[in-house]
Amino acid sequence: MIVNFKNDELIIEDRHFVDNFDLNIKVLLNKDYPVILHVEGEEVISKKTNNQVGYKKSLLFNANLDDFYFYEYFQDNIVFVSIARKIFIDLIVKQVNDLNRAVIAVAFGPFVLYNLLPIIPNSSSLSSNKYSIQIENAKFTKFVEEQKDIEFTISHEKFNQKELPVLASFFGYKYPSDTISFENDFTKQNREDFIYKGRIKKTVVVSVLLLVFGILLSHFSLESNLRKLSEKQSQYLFSSQKLIELKLLKEELLLKEVIINSNGIFNKNYITKYMVEVGNSVPEDMKLSSINFLPLVKKVRKNEKVNLTENTIIIEGETNNDKVFNNWIMKLQALNWTREIDISYNQISKSTNTFKLTISI
Repeated sequence: MIVNFKNDELIIEDRHFVDNFDLNIKVLLNKDYPVILHVEGEEVISKKTNNQVGYKKSLLFNANLDDFYFYEYFQDNIVFVSIARKIFIDLIVKQVNDLNRAVIAVAFGPFVLYNLLPIIPNSSSLSSNKYSIQIENAKFTKFVEEQKDIEFTISHEKFNQKELPVLASFFGYKYPSDTISFENDFTKQNREDFIYKGRIKKTVVVSVLLLVFGILLSHFSLESNLRKLSEKQSQYLFSSQKLIELKLLKEELLLKEVIINSNGIFNKNYITKYMVEVGNSVPEDMKLSSINFLPLVKKVRKNEKVNLTENTIIIEGETNNDKVFNNWIMKLQALNWTREIDISYNQISKSTNTFKLTISI
Protein backbone atom coordinates (compact mmCIF):
# COMPACT_ATOMS: atom_id res chain seq x y z
CA MET A 1 0.00 0.00 0.00
CA ILE A 2 1.52 3.34 -1.07
CA VAL A 3 0.41 6.14 1.28
CA ASN A 4 0.72 9.86 0.57
CA PHE A 5 0.27 11.94 3.73
CA LYS A 6 0.31 15.65 3.15
CA ASN A 7 -1.33 18.50 5.07
CA ASP A 8 -2.90 15.92 7.42
CA GLU A 9 -4.68 14.36 4.47
CA LEU A 10 -4.24 10.65 3.81
CA ILE A 11 -4.30 9.47 0.22
CA ILE A 12 -3.96 5.82 -0.76
CA GLU A 13 -2.13 6.08 -4.06
CA ASP A 14 -1.77 2.43 -4.90
CA ARG A 15 -2.25 -1.11 -3.56
CA HIS A 16 -0.55 -4.32 -4.53
CA PHE A 17 -0.88 -7.95 -3.52
CA VAL A 18 2.09 -10.17 -4.36
CA ASP A 19 3.04 -13.77 -3.62
CA ASN A 20 6.80 -13.38 -4.02
CA PHE A 21 8.30 -10.80 -1.71
CA ASP A 22 11.87 -10.79 -3.02
CA LEU A 23 11.10 -10.46 -6.73
CA ASN A 24 8.20 -8.00 -6.65
CA ILE A 25 9.09 -5.53 -3.91
CA LYS A 26 11.90 -3.88 -5.89
CA VAL A 27 9.69 -3.42 -8.92
CA LEU A 28 6.74 -1.96 -7.02
CA LEU A 29 8.51 0.31 -4.55
CA ASN A 30 10.28 3.51 -5.42
CA LYS A 31 13.76 3.57 -3.91
CA ASP A 32 13.00 6.84 -2.09
CA TYR A 33 9.95 5.48 -0.25
CA PRO A 34 10.50 4.42 3.36
CA VAL A 35 8.79 1.18 4.38
CA ILE A 36 6.58 0.41 7.37
CA LEU A 37 6.17 -3.31 8.00
CA HIS A 38 3.32 -5.16 9.64
CA VAL A 39 3.92 -8.85 10.37
CA GLU A 40 1.32 -11.47 11.24
CA GLY A 41 1.14 -15.24 11.02
CA GLU A 42 2.17 -18.49 12.67
CA GLU A 43 5.40 -17.09 14.12
CA VAL A 44 3.52 -14.38 16.05
CA ILE A 45 1.74 -15.35 19.28
CA SER A 46 -0.94 -13.04 20.72
CA LYS A 47 -2.25 -13.15 24.31
CA LYS A 48 -4.43 -11.26 26.77
CA THR A 49 -3.20 -11.28 30.38
CA ASN A 50 -3.13 -9.31 33.63
CA ASN A 51 -0.67 -6.43 33.69
CA GLN A 52 1.53 -7.50 36.58
CA VAL A 53 5.22 -7.78 37.33
CA GLY A 54 6.78 -10.78 35.61
CA TYR A 55 3.87 -11.45 33.25
CA LYS A 56 6.25 -11.92 30.30
CA LYS A 57 8.13 -14.64 32.12
CA SER A 58 4.90 -16.44 32.95
CA LEU A 59 3.95 -16.47 29.25
CA LEU A 60 7.30 -17.79 28.04
CA PHE A 61 8.20 -20.04 31.02
CA ASN A 62 11.91 -20.89 30.81
CA ALA A 63 12.62 -19.02 27.57
CA ASN A 64 15.13 -16.14 27.43
CA LEU A 65 13.10 -12.90 27.23
CA ASP A 66 15.96 -11.21 25.35
CA ASP A 67 15.25 -13.50 22.39
CA PHE A 68 11.79 -11.98 21.80
CA TYR A 69 10.11 -8.74 20.75
CA PHE A 70 6.93 -7.72 22.61
CA TYR A 71 4.25 -5.53 21.01
CA GLU A 72 2.08 -4.44 23.94
CA TYR A 73 -1.21 -2.56 24.22
CA PHE A 74 -2.00 -1.54 27.82
CA GLN A 75 -5.64 -1.13 28.82
CA ASP A 76 -6.47 -0.55 32.49
CA ASN A 77 -5.02 -3.55 34.37
CA ILE A 78 -4.94 -5.72 31.24
CA VAL A 79 -2.22 -6.05 28.63
CA PHE A 80 -2.78 -7.34 25.13
CA VAL A 81 0.56 -8.58 23.88
CA SER A 82 1.94 -10.08 20.68
CA ILE A 83 5.23 -11.99 20.88
CA ALA A 84 7.69 -12.82 18.10
CA ARG A 85 11.26 -14.05 18.04
CA LYS A 86 13.76 -11.29 17.36
CA ILE A 87 15.64 -13.47 14.90
CA PHE A 88 12.48 -13.78 12.82
CA ILE A 89 11.51 -10.08 12.75
CA ASP A 90 15.13 -9.05 12.21
CA LEU A 91 15.35 -11.41 9.25
CA ILE A 92 12.34 -9.83 7.55
CA VAL A 93 13.69 -6.32 8.13
CA LYS A 94 17.05 -7.38 6.74
CA GLN A 95 15.37 -8.82 3.64
CA VAL A 96 13.84 -5.42 2.91
CA ASN A 97 16.98 -3.46 3.74
CA ASP A 98 19.01 -5.75 1.47
CA LEU A 99 16.76 -4.60 -1.38
CA ASN A 100 17.87 -1.01 -0.67
CA ARG A 101 14.46 -0.23 0.79
CA ALA A 102 14.73 1.22 4.30
CA VAL A 103 12.35 0.00 7.01
CA ILE A 104 11.52 2.90 9.35
CA ALA A 105 8.95 1.14 11.57
CA VAL A 106 7.66 -2.33 12.41
CA ALA A 107 4.49 -3.63 14.03
CA PHE A 108 3.23 -7.17 14.44
CA GLY A 109 0.11 -8.95 15.65
CA PRO A 110 -3.51 -7.70 15.74
CA PHE A 111 -3.28 -5.15 18.58
CA VAL A 112 -1.84 -2.51 16.28
CA LEU A 113 -5.49 -2.03 15.29
CA TYR A 114 -5.88 0.13 18.41
CA ASN A 115 -4.34 2.98 16.39
CA LEU A 116 -7.55 3.10 14.31
CA LEU A 117 -9.91 3.72 17.26
CA PRO A 118 -9.51 7.54 17.17
CA ILE A 119 -10.50 7.44 13.50
CA ILE A 120 -13.46 5.04 13.87
CA PRO A 121 -14.42 5.43 17.57
CA ASN A 122 -17.83 3.79 17.20
CA SER A 123 -16.57 0.55 15.74
CA SER A 124 -17.71 -2.62 17.52
CA SER A 125 -15.07 -4.87 15.94
CA LEU A 126 -11.88 -4.78 13.91
CA SER A 127 -10.13 -7.60 12.07
CA SER A 128 -6.71 -8.53 10.86
CA ASN A 129 -5.87 -11.40 8.54
CA LYS A 130 -5.80 -13.81 11.48
CA TYR A 131 -7.80 -12.28 14.36
CA SER A 132 -11.07 -10.54 15.10
CA ILE A 133 -11.21 -8.06 18.02
CA GLN A 134 -14.44 -7.15 19.82
CA ILE A 135 -14.74 -3.52 21.01
CA GLU A 136 -16.98 -1.79 23.54
CA ASN A 137 -16.74 1.89 24.48
CA ALA A 138 -13.51 2.24 22.48
CA LYS A 139 -11.88 -0.59 24.46
CA PHE A 140 -10.88 -4.10 23.46
CA THR A 141 -13.00 -6.72 25.22
CA LYS A 142 -11.80 -9.95 23.61
CA PHE A 143 -10.10 -11.30 20.52
CA VAL A 144 -10.57 -14.58 18.71
CA GLU A 145 -8.53 -16.32 16.06
CA GLU A 146 -10.52 -16.45 12.85
CA GLN A 147 -9.91 -15.81 9.18
CA LYS A 148 -12.74 -14.33 7.20
CA ASP A 149 -13.14 -11.85 4.37
CA ILE A 150 -14.57 -8.60 5.65
CA GLU A 151 -14.60 -4.99 4.42
CA PHE A 152 -14.26 -1.77 6.42
CA THR A 153 -14.96 1.78 5.26
CA ILE A 154 -12.76 4.60 6.55
CA SER A 155 -13.06 8.12 5.09
CA HIS A 156 -14.87 6.75 2.04
CA GLU A 157 -12.04 4.30 1.40
CA LYS A 158 -12.66 0.55 1.64
CA PHE A 159 -10.13 -1.73 3.34
CA ASN A 160 -10.19 -5.49 3.78
CA GLN A 161 -8.94 -7.45 6.81
CA LYS A 162 -5.45 -7.71 5.29
CA GLU A 163 -5.13 -3.95 4.72
CA LEU A 164 -6.55 -2.77 8.05
CA PRO A 165 -3.50 -3.59 10.22
CA VAL A 166 -1.32 -2.07 7.47
CA LEU A 167 -3.18 1.22 7.80
CA ALA A 168 -3.05 0.95 11.61
CA SER A 169 0.73 0.48 11.45
CA PHE A 170 1.05 3.71 9.51
CA PHE A 171 -1.02 5.69 12.04
CA GLY A 172 0.91 4.04 14.87
CA TYR A 173 4.11 5.39 13.36
CA LYS A 174 2.66 8.82 12.57
CA TYR A 175 0.87 9.31 15.89
CA PRO A 176 2.53 7.18 18.60
CA SER A 177 0.37 6.25 21.58
CA ASP A 178 1.47 5.99 25.22
CA THR A 179 -0.69 2.88 25.61
CA ILE A 180 1.38 0.95 23.05
CA SER A 181 4.89 -0.21 23.82
CA PHE A 182 7.31 -1.79 21.37
CA GLU A 183 11.09 -1.84 21.22
CA ASN A 184 11.61 -0.33 17.76
CA ASP A 185 15.18 0.88 18.17
CA PHE A 186 16.51 -1.37 15.42
CA THR A 187 14.82 0.89 12.82
CA LYS A 188 16.01 4.13 14.44
CA GLN A 189 18.95 4.73 12.07
CA ASN A 190 16.75 4.35 8.98
CA ARG A 191 14.22 6.82 10.40
CA GLU A 192 16.88 9.38 11.18
CA ASP A 193 18.40 9.07 7.71
CA PHE A 194 15.09 9.71 5.97
CA ILE A 195 14.06 12.55 8.27
CA TYR A 196 17.45 14.21 7.81
CA LYS A 197 17.16 14.03 4.04
CA GLY A 198 13.55 15.25 4.09
CA ARG A 199 12.47 12.31 2.00
CA ILE A 200 9.39 11.14 3.87
CA LYS A 201 6.76 12.34 1.47
CA LYS A 202 5.29 9.05 0.49
CA THR A 203 5.38 5.94 2.61
CA VAL A 204 5.02 2.33 1.64
CA VAL A 205 3.26 0.22 4.24
CA VAL A 206 3.89 -3.47 3.71
CA SER A 207 1.99 -6.30 5.34
CA VAL A 208 3.97 -9.49 5.68
CA LEU A 209 1.54 -12.39 5.96
CA LEU A 210 3.74 -15.23 7.10
CA LEU A 211 1.53 -17.92 5.65
CA VAL A 212 2.32 -16.93 2.06
CA PHE A 213 5.93 -15.72 2.13
CA GLY A 214 7.65 -19.05 1.72
CA ILE A 215 11.04 -17.60 0.85
CA LEU A 216 11.34 -15.62 4.08
CA LEU A 217 10.11 -18.54 6.08
CA SER A 218 12.58 -20.89 4.46
CA HIS A 219 15.52 -18.75 5.62
CA PHE A 220 14.28 -18.72 9.19
CA SER A 221 13.17 -22.33 9.14
CA LEU A 222 16.55 -23.47 7.84
CA GLU A 223 18.41 -21.83 10.71
CA SER A 224 15.84 -23.04 13.23
CA ASN A 225 15.88 -26.57 11.85
CA LEU A 226 19.69 -26.70 11.86
CA ARG A 227 19.68 -25.68 15.50
CA LYS A 228 17.02 -28.28 16.31
CA LEU A 229 18.95 -30.91 14.34
CA SER A 230 22.05 -30.22 16.43
CA GLU A 231 20.01 -30.55 19.61
CA LYS A 232 18.44 -33.78 18.41
CA GLN A 233 21.83 -35.22 17.48
CA SER A 234 23.11 -34.51 21.00
CA GLN A 235 19.99 -36.09 22.46
CA TYR A 236 20.39 -39.07 20.15
CA LEU A 237 24.01 -39.66 21.21
CA PHE A 238 23.02 -39.42 24.86
CA SER A 239 20.01 -41.69 24.34
CA SER A 240 22.10 -44.21 22.38
CA GLN A 241 24.58 -44.49 25.26
CA LYS A 242 21.72 -44.94 27.72
CA LEU A 243 20.17 -47.60 25.50
CA ILE A 244 23.45 -49.54 25.45
CA GLU A 245 23.66 -49.35 29.25
CA LEU A 246 20.02 -50.38 29.57
CA LYS A 247 20.57 -53.34 27.24
CA LEU A 248 23.54 -54.55 29.32
CA LEU A 249 21.51 -54.22 32.52
CA LYS A 250 18.60 -56.14 31.00
CA GLU A 251 20.95 -58.91 29.87
CA GLU A 252 22.44 -59.13 33.37
CA LEU A 253 18.96 -59.16 34.91
CA LEU A 254 17.82 -61.89 32.53
CA LEU A 255 20.86 -64.00 33.41
CA LYS A 256 20.18 -63.66 37.12
CA GLU A 257 16.52 -64.53 36.62
CA VAL A 258 17.53 -67.67 34.72
CA ILE A 259 19.91 -68.66 37.53
CA ILE A 260 17.36 -67.98 40.26
CA ASN A 261 14.41 -69.52 38.45
CA SER A 262 16.45 -72.64 37.64
CA ASN A 263 16.63 -73.50 41.33
CA GLY A 264 13.01 -72.60 41.96
CA ILE A 265 13.63 -70.09 44.72
CA PHE A 266 11.42 -67.40 43.13
CA ASN A 267 8.69 -69.77 42.12
CA LYS A 268 5.65 -68.74 44.13
CA ASN A 269 4.87 -72.38 44.91
CA TYR A 270 8.36 -72.88 46.40
CA ILE A 271 8.28 -69.65 48.39
CA THR A 272 4.90 -70.59 49.80
CA LYS A 273 6.22 -74.07 50.60
CA TYR A 274 9.24 -72.67 52.51
CA MET A 275 7.09 -70.17 54.42
CA VAL A 276 4.47 -72.73 55.37
CA GLU A 277 6.92 -75.40 56.46
CA VAL A 278 9.08 -72.99 58.46
CA GLY A 279 6.02 -71.39 60.03
CA ASN A 280 4.42 -74.72 60.96
CA SER A 281 7.63 -75.93 62.56
CA VAL A 282 8.03 -73.02 65.00
CA PRO A 283 7.19 -74.01 68.64
CA GLU A 284 4.63 -71.89 70.51
CA ASP A 285 7.13 -70.51 73.05
CA MET A 286 9.59 -69.37 70.35
CA LYS A 287 9.33 -66.04 68.50
CA LEU A 288 10.67 -65.29 64.99
CA SER A 289 11.63 -61.69 64.16
CA SER A 290 12.43 -62.11 60.44
CA ILE A 291 12.68 -64.55 57.56
CA ASN A 292 14.84 -63.32 54.67
CA PHE A 293 14.85 -65.13 51.31
CA LEU A 294 17.95 -64.46 49.14
CA PRO A 295 19.54 -61.88 51.48
CA LEU A 296 21.85 -59.16 50.14
CA VAL A 297 25.55 -60.00 49.98
CA LYS A 298 26.29 -56.51 51.36
CA LYS A 299 24.62 -53.15 51.83
CA VAL A 300 23.72 -51.61 48.48
CA ARG A 301 25.45 -48.31 47.72
CA LYS A 302 24.48 -45.79 45.06
CA ASN A 303 25.28 -46.85 41.49
CA GLU A 304 26.37 -50.31 42.65
CA LYS A 305 24.97 -53.63 41.45
CA VAL A 306 22.59 -55.52 43.72
CA ASN A 307 24.12 -58.89 44.63
CA LEU A 308 22.03 -61.57 46.35
CA THR A 309 23.11 -64.62 48.35
CA GLU A 310 21.67 -67.41 46.24
CA ASN A 311 19.93 -70.53 47.66
CA THR A 312 19.90 -69.07 51.15
CA ILE A 313 17.28 -68.32 53.82
CA ILE A 314 18.15 -66.38 56.99
CA ILE A 315 15.86 -66.74 60.03
CA GLU A 316 16.21 -64.61 63.17
CA GLY A 317 14.34 -64.80 66.47
CA GLU A 318 14.34 -65.38 70.24
CA THR A 319 13.94 -68.45 72.50
CA ASN A 320 13.90 -69.07 76.25
CA ASN A 321 14.20 -72.86 76.10
CA ASP A 322 17.34 -74.54 74.75
CA LYS A 323 15.71 -77.94 74.51
CA VAL A 324 12.81 -76.63 72.46
CA PHE A 325 15.23 -74.75 70.20
CA ASN A 326 17.36 -77.87 69.57
CA ASN A 327 14.26 -79.92 68.72
CA TRP A 328 13.18 -77.24 66.25
CA ILE A 329 16.57 -77.31 64.55
CA MET A 330 16.24 -81.06 64.13
CA LYS A 331 12.84 -80.57 62.46
CA LEU A 332 14.32 -78.05 60.04
CA GLN A 333 17.20 -80.37 59.17
CA ALA A 334 14.71 -83.09 58.39
CA LEU A 335 12.99 -80.99 55.68
CA ASN A 336 13.73 -82.32 52.19
CA TRP A 337 14.90 -78.94 50.86
CA THR A 338 17.40 -78.18 53.67
CA ARG A 339 21.05 -78.86 52.82
CA GLU A 340 22.86 -77.17 55.70
CA ILE A 341 22.06 -74.97 58.73
CA ASP A 342 24.56 -72.57 60.26
CA ILE A 343 23.58 -71.45 63.80
CA SER A 344 24.55 -68.24 65.60
CA TYR A 345 23.31 -68.28 69.23
CA ASN A 346 23.64 -65.43 71.76
CA GLN A 347 22.45 -65.09 75.35
CA ILE A 348 20.93 -61.67 76.11
CA SER A 349 19.54 -62.46 79.56
CA LYS A 350 19.33 -65.34 81.99
CA SER A 351 16.14 -66.61 80.38
CA THR A 352 16.29 -65.35 76.78
CA ASN A 353 18.64 -66.09 73.87
CA THR A 354 18.70 -64.70 70.34
CA PHE A 355 19.52 -66.81 67.35
CA LYS A 356 20.28 -66.48 63.65
CA LEU A 357 19.96 -69.42 61.30
CA THR A 358 21.53 -69.42 57.84
CA ILE A 359 19.88 -72.22 55.85
CA SER A 360 21.38 -73.41 52.58
CA ILE A 361 18.79 -74.95 50.25
